[in-house]
Amino acid sequence: MQIQDDKLDKYTFLNTKYKIIADTWLCGSAQNVSVGNGRKFEGAYPAGFLKNWKEAFANYIPEDKSLILHVCSGRVPNDEGKRLDIDPTFDPDYLCNAETFRYGSLMEGEQQVPPEKFIWAIADPPYNEDAAIKYYSRKLLKKNLMIKQMTRVVKIGGFVGILDQTMPQSPPRNLKCVARIGITSVPNLDMRIFTVFRKIFN
Repeated sequence: MQIQDDKLDKYTFLNTKYKIIADTWLCGSAQNVSVGNGRKFEGAYPAGFLKNWKEAFANYIPEDKSLILHVCSGRVPNDEGKRLDIDPTFDPDYLCNAETFRYGSLMEGEQQVPPEKFIWAIADPPYNEDAAIKYYSRKLLKKNLMIKQMTRVVKIGGFVGILDQTMPQSPPRNLKCVARIGITSVPNLDMRIFTVFRKIFN
């Protein structure tokens, strides 16, 4: 069969059967940076990911960046929102485990990130055991606990986004899936998935 027209103008990004956004973002590889003592810090969003996110969800992203929380933030710049990470290297706003969102010391009084504080909570956690050891020298975190905490700190109507190699299993019942977006990270050959949920009730 000969193709007469290559415009594909009938293509739609909205999956009408399931009423969700279905898309693919072409991103580059995250650049490694040195953090001293010969140590390389590789954990970061794929190049161009945040730009695509801001364009695709422009109508839903608050101007006040303090209403955005980056979980497992690594080296996300501090002007992109609040940052939560277990590694003190990049001085996150919340230095804590992503499974509990508890920060501070027992001596000073441990605290927890307050509920319903953010419009967006986005996570780019280590994807597997090997990545967890490579980037954090720790066991892979329990992602179901992380998603539960992300849901807790997001306002009703807000969003929970997870960038991972797999789609989240059994998310909290008060989340509704609104997007499944494939993410390339050239020159890597594997593909990632950005799953976006909306919080519909407490």
